[in-house]
Amino acid sequence: MDTAALVMFAKYAGASQAFTLERAISGSPPFFSVIRHLGSAFAPRSTKRVWVSGTPARIDAVLRAGPRSGPLVWELREFYETRLSESAEVELLEMIGAEAAAAGALRILLRTEAESGLIPPARRAGFLPHRTETLYRLEGEKAPGEGSIEAMATQMGLRPRQSTDDNGLFRLYCAVTPVEVRTHSGMTAGEWSDGQEAPAHGEEEWVWEDDGQIKAWLGISHTPGERYIAVAADQSFPQGVPSLVECAVAGVGAGGAVALVPDYETAVSAALNMKGFEPQREFQVLARPLTVRVKHPSGAVAAAG
Repeated sequence: MDTAALVMFAKYAGASQAFTLERAISGSPPFFSVIRHLGSAFAPRSTKRVWVSGTPARIDAVLRAGPRSGPLVWELREFYETRLSESAEVELLEMIGAEAAAAGALRILLRTEAESGLIPPARRAGFLPHRTETLYRLEGEKAPGEGSIEAMATQMGLRPRQSTDDNGLFRLYCAVTPVEVRTHSGMTAGEWSDGQEAPAHGEEEWVWEDDGQIKAWLGISHTPGERYIAVAADQSFPQGVPSLVECAVAGVGAGGAVALVPDYETAVSAALNMKGFEPQREFQVLARPLTVRVKHPSGAVAAAG
């Protein structure tokens, strides 16, 4: 890789058109870092996850992609370019999909801004609309400065997540997520687990259990300067989604809080609005399936012996 070409590329690349969850909830768009990408490109363990398009004298694009939490689900984490044609963008996106398929992935996901120019070439490359997400933010002056998550969670009957809760949380995910969304985000426990995002795992996680079934979940992570929250509850959770949001922001203080909510989670959006969160940005998530799922089993007769 030519260092001078990469430095020149940085002058034109601007912001990435692809967003991880961590980047989506940050207050500013991710701008190209020459030093970081030089280090990634030359680090032996990182070269598998960074692709550079162009010639030694001219770099047209730098992409970063790889598994989320496991090998079954990949994501396009960054996509920097210098005025590529749409057909060239399509070729790059198809190439990343081929790399993911060769690594054993079942799908690759792409998050971009709702009006991004990357959406048309992504659709041509086989990416399908998955969901729309809205970024909500609670400014520090509106946030409660008193109370604690632990005290409120205990009062509500929530308990910390345990390693044995994975199956229960997968069932909750199936209960609150429409089947057309699960088609792209994971129909099996393995796909769902491999598709989880950081910080969606949560530094703190709480669940509410009734008769051996998990009915509600609360995840908390601390990003630079603010708190990221995520909640889920099925209709049988007696205290409702607003109580989970109230618990999630307890004692948040001046840093405020942020949440990234899919369009189908209308109860969560309503609870956030009631608490004073304001919508700020919209993202489109697209998914490219890398295998064809068999809808109906078929039998065959074979001779044996």
